[in-house]
Amino acid sequence: MGIKLNASFDVMSPVPLDSRTVLTKAEMLSIDDTCMPPIYYAVCSEDGTMYIYNKSNDVNEETGKFRPISTGGSGGGTGEPINISNIYSKTEVDELIKTKTDSITKLDERVQSVESAISEPPVYPENKNKVSLDTTIDKVVNKKGDSIESAILSLSITKGIPVISKIALYVNNVLVKDDFEINLEEGISTYTVDYTHTEAITADTTFEFRVYDSVEINYASIDVIFVEPSYFGAVESVDTETIDVPATLTETLLKDKSFNWENITESNKIFCYAYPASLGDITSIKDENSFNMLYFFNKASVMIGETSYNLYYSSSTASLENGRLIFD
Repeated sequence: MGIKLNASFDVMSPVPLDSRTVLTKAEMLSIDDTCMPPIYYAVCSEDGTMYIYNKSNDVNEETGKFRPISTGGSGGGTGEPINISNIYSKTEVDELIKTKTDSITKLDERVQSVESAISEPPVYPENKNKVSLDTTIDKVVNKKGDSIESAILSLSITKGIPVISKIALYVNNVLVKDDFEINLEEGISTYTVDYTHTEAITADTTFEFRVYDSVEINYASIDVIFVEPSYFGAVESVDTETIDVPATLTETLLKDKSFNWENITESNKIFCYAYPASLGDITSIKDENSFNMLYFFNKASVMIGETSYNLYYSSSTASLENGRLIFD
């Protein structure tokens, strides 16, 4: 009969309370069965593995009647032996729980997303909201120094399946108005939203409508730009020191240095093209047959007012009938 205690043990030495609970494999093999209960346990001091003693087990050559506890069950299972040194700390367990919880949360979100997609009709390109923008501005490319006194912007909306929640206008990426009336009336597939811009436009300006719906943001924009003019034409001769480009050649307004000169019919003329030098050099001049004519042109620098220009002109006279020159 065991000794009854009313208090616990305070162990003050680095040894187990019961020496049978920590054994070497040799000690397991040689343990006295008469001193063991029917079922008991021990930790192998050599490899940290948990073992179960069973008095009814056969004796094996390594650990006697002790069998390692495995992940497949109690002693004698077919899984991996449980090693005490591999048991997770509380911090590691908490981190594992957090990781699993986050994974479950993400899975829930994906399930909700799929359920939402199933409950709403699919939105294909052909049934999205469509927008386009028109304006009363005559030219989107204007000459520097000119002024556009006002402009009316007309946004055309063709309604699709997604419900429109807001229409906003930005000028140079600054919000100007976002309380436009939204037409939700059934049976009306297309409607127009107008806005009058009353401030004078004298510099590069971007007007952009953003139409917000339940799926995406639809954009419609117009860029109004101001440039130094470019010039082209056919002349009898060229003196780069004295040529008055604006008086001699025809003015045109271009977004960049590329220029497509078409329907040229001239006899024994020099062909000229001038544009602001800040745009860089021309790398290709092709005719209507796509032959590169760059090497048949000279380049000179001329001043028009305070602006430096590149002037390209053919090195000799030539004749063209319904010809074409593409400067690029």
